[in-house]
Amino acid sequence: MNAQSNPLIIIKAWLLDAANRSDMQYPNAFCLSTSSDSLPDSRIVLYKLFNDEHGYLTFFTNYESKKGSDLEVNNAAAAVFYWDKLGRQLRLKGKCVKSPGSESDDYFASRPILNQLNAKLSQQSQPIESLKILNDKLIAEQDAIQKNDISLIHRPNHWGGFRLYFSSVEFWEAGEGRFHERYLFQRTISFDSKDHLDSTNWKFSILQP
Repeated sequence: MNAQSNPLIIIKAWLLDAANRSDMQYPNAFCLSTSSDSLPDSRIVLYKLFNDEHGYLTFFTNYESKKGSDLEVNNAAAAVFYWDKLGRQLRLKGKCVKSPGSESDDYFASRPILNQLNAKLSQQSQPIESLKILNDKLIAEQDAIQKNDISLIHRPNHWGGFRLYFSSVEFWEAGEGRFHERYLFQRTISFDSKDHLDSTNWKFSILQP
């Protein structure tokens, strides 16, 4: 990699390399860190879409979850992919904006019905006295669907996508004797009132392991 490299094309290639492995159950899994205060909160989520033109990945969640409420207050986030079988790590930093409703609708419609019902019924991250309460809600909803011959479940307003736009991309590849290779690309990003991206050119650095 060098200053002329396009980090977005490299990300695309790395994601494809991971997806083509038969020994990884979730090659699209990454650790997402958010914070609404001074204490970061991390969890594993799955990316579903990647855009190599503007530089963002999309994940979907309950907007009222911990990550959703964090991003409502502070839209800065960090993500880490680690592919042990490939000896690679990808670190991303940037800002999140909500996906357009049409994008969230399309992805929601592609999900299995049980996943759709989970998104509709579960108040993600909220305490519950017993899982039986949630299971009873599920059974009641399934009965209503069957009784009324419902073929389409509409996406609830509290569920949808976030686009994480990258301002920092670091590629890490394992080296012998811990002489790893690390390459950093950085840019400044901003958004207008309609969440349209404005960004500077990428700056390139080589980091010591």
